[in-house]
Amino acid sequence: MPAKKPLTLVVLGDPASGKGVQANKLAEKYKCKILDVGKMLRLEASENPKGPIAKAMQRGRPAPTMPVQKMVRSAILKLSPQEGFILSQNPMLFPEAQVVVSAMKKAGREPICVYIAIPLKEALIRSARRAALSKDQKRIDDNKEITTKRHREYKKIMASTIDLLKKNYPYAKISGVGSVNEITKRLCVFIKKNS
Repeated sequence: MPAKKPLTLVVLGDPASGKGVQANKLAEKYKCKILDVGKMLRLEASENPKGPIAKAMQRGRPAPTMPVQKMVRSAILKLSPQEGFILSQNPMLFPEAQVVVSAMKKAGREPICVYIAIPLKEALIRSARRAALSKDQKRIDDNKEITTKRHREYKKIMASTIDLLKKNYPYAKISGVGSVNEITKRLCVFIKKNS
């Protein structure tokens, strides 16, 4: 019997849908690494508040695609083939999706992809709660105006990205409404069915 391939999972979702929380829970459960692009971008924005990434985040827009593509491609190709990983919060834009598909192919990876969906009302509640809980580490994208704009724009921006991922990999849109554990269970059912 051939050895089971390590988990390669792409986690996408609406703003404030819990992508990072779920990626952390799944990484712990499946003993794999997280490539959290959102976290990498927020770190870059905090270190360079007048740079293009920070400016894009302040406007509720996606980060410039070239630095993101380079960052993601490099991270995927550096991983050992025996190491499972979760790519969290990327790709967003179609050119980023093309880079992910290309890098996965070059690395011999066969990912499965999930999109965690929540209604705008839930995104606003979670964003406000997160902002209130983390006053010392405030995210520049945690306010009502930016969350609303991002939630609406994600649908348009990510449509072609999702189409490309669906053509290449197992894909599911999963409800992000409910407790953290309920959402994790939904994700685990999809992972078990597709890995």
